[in-house]
Amino acid sequence: MTFVKRPGSCFCLDHLKMEILLEVLTYIYIYFIIYFLKPEKHPVTKMRIS
Repeated sequence: MTFVKRPGSCFCLDHLKMEILLEVLTYIYIYFIIYFLKPEKHPVTKMRIS
């Protein structure tokens, strides 16, 4: 809604936020797949969570 008034800065910021959000979600998704498929091979991640 705000990028209609200022298409330069606000739209870029929103776009950047969306890209960062997608990247974070992708990393979390991959992390959970690895964690649930091979939990015995990742003791470090287990210690980090608990």
